[in-house]
Amino acid sequence: MDTVAKYKTKVMENSAYFKHEVIPHICPYFAELVPLLKQWRQLLYIAYAFRAYEYQYIYDIVLELLDKTISSIDDVDDALSIKEVDRRKTGYKSSLDTFQCSNNPTFRVVDQFLPP
Repeated sequence: MDTVAKYKTKVMENSAYFKHEVIPHICPYFAELVPLLKQWRQLLYIAYAFRAYEYQYIYDIVLELLDKTISSIDDVDDALSIKEVDRRKTGYKSSLDTFQCSNNPTFRVVDQFLPP
């Protein structure tokens, strides 16, 4: 737990650490969410620094940030989206194969969990 706490403290107290050590590790598929992450981190930092602030406005601001991000994300199915959906389908089917028992009559595949 101490290690996790140290990293969380570094991320919150040091914006350069966040910028150089966290952001570069974000998968390109989620690149459109990087501005949201930066704004959210900044908001949490302000809420932490000014303790009474988080009780008044933080939830409304987070919802506003999320709404703004959702409206700005492009809905076009690009190559990364198709690749990610294929990865999830393959992983899901692989997991089913791993856990399926032929002698277990209660086991059934639920296709609704597969992405379209």
